[in-house]
Amino acid sequence: MVFDISVNCPLFGKYRFEFLSALCANIIAIAHGAGIAWLSPTLLLLQSEDTPLASGALDVNEASWLGSLLCVGGFAGNLGFGFIANRWGRKRALSLIAFPQMCFWIIVTFANDIRFLYAGRVLAGMTGGGCFVTIPLYISDIASKEIRGSLGSILMLAVNCGVLVGYSVGSYLPYTVVPKVTIIFPVVYLCLILFFPETPQFLLLKNNLDGAKASLCFYRNIDPKSSTREVVQRIEKEIDEMRSAMGNTPTKEASFKDFASKDALKGMLRGVGLVGVNIFSGIFLIVNYNATIFKAAGINIAPNDATLIVAVSQIAGTYLSTLIVERFRRKTLLILTTATAGLALTIMGTSTYLSQFYDMSGLSWLPVASLSFMVFAASSGYIPLTFVVMNEVIPRPVRPLVSSVCNAVLNTFAFASLKLLPMLIEYAGLHVVVWICAAMCFLGVLFNAICIPETRGKLI
Repeated sequence: MVFDISVNCPLFGKYRFEFLSALCANIIAIAHGAGIAWLSPTLLLLQSEDTPLASGALDVNEASWLGSLLCVGGFAGNLGFGFIANRWGRKRALSLIAFPQMCFWIIVTFANDIRFLYAGRVLAGMTGGGCFVTIPLYISDIASKEIRGSLGSILMLAVNCGVLVGYSVGSYLPYTVVPKVTIIFPVVYLCLILFFPETPQFLLLKNNLDGAKASLCFYRNIDPKSSTREVVQRIEKEIDEMRSAMGNTPTKEASFKDFASKDALKGMLRGVGLVGVNIFSGIFLIVNYNATIFKAAGINIAPNDATLIVAVSQIAGTYLSTLIVERFRRKTLLILTTATAGLALTIMGTSTYLSQFYDMSGLSWLPVASLSFMVFAASSGYIPLTFVVMNEVIPRPVRPLVSSVCNAVLNTFAFASLKLLPMLIEYAGLHVVVWICAAMCFLGVLFNAICIPETRGKLI
């Protein structure tokens, strides 16, 4: 059999520019992942006597604020960049989200007081909030339905690659060198994203039919000047399908009646449920306080080394999700991976609890193994699928703003998680927090089974 590169390699086939666009858009997600993970290895330094801050070593309360303020910025980024994407375009919103991230790394370079780092974390969160609103929206606008799930899964793969970068440079490079390395990502991203056109859906919303056709030709890797009649008809058909999905009123702004409709409210509630399971399953807590959690679990290997093991599990799981998301039902993947994550957390919580009363030195590997397996399961299913499915269950006319609201709720949940759970670990024990997260996973299984419809392959 002859290998046809145009079929077997997405970068050389008809989906070429869709993949390239998605990859370039997700460079900023790598930068955001590095910004999230920066805290885990750095926090141990900031809480020690060797802290680089003139304001002194951080206590538990200051550390929890440093973690949770990322979500305050995320809340602002969700609403702000969601509004920009809806009013002035996906491309403009994508371009602007690079600037808060660059400012964050500049602040880290020169900050000598915890208050500057607080401000920097808010800015880093703004980029993250923008990423989780604008990138899924951009992908859902440009992607063919055959690869929409795979392209949507790249977001969390990119974030997790960034997490590995953040853990690695934060663990093994000097504190002042880290921001000089990681600032490269938002700079490169900004230079690349400017070359891609606005999405065809947004141009249709602005009644720019010719621009929408030209944009669709670009993303479908079609030369409009040398296209056959059949190709032209295919473009016309897809444009008509987009207009039909918009209700044949592309220039009409979404009204309060649209937001109050049964479909919009159901989509919002489903989105809130998805992000609730996502956050309270503990995955965001693990990413931010990875080294601290392993230190509390009393493992025998260096906490920063354990964080790298978990980061590799994240990447492996998320890469797997890009391969299976279009092969299996979305709903099935959500249920199976949420249940698996809950089981792994139950095992970790139980082993941590028993270690208080029995000698568990022979099983010191169990917390690392169970947590890594939980992260792998979550990253291969419900974590990336949260953002894919959320954009698929929200009606198109209200999708940008409702998606922003759901992501703002996500950041509210994440703020509560990062602010309260570290103190709960301190006063009630790690096992209590892990069991709470396991219970949320099992509740998530019921929610996904009852409330989430199947969306794979459907026109959105």
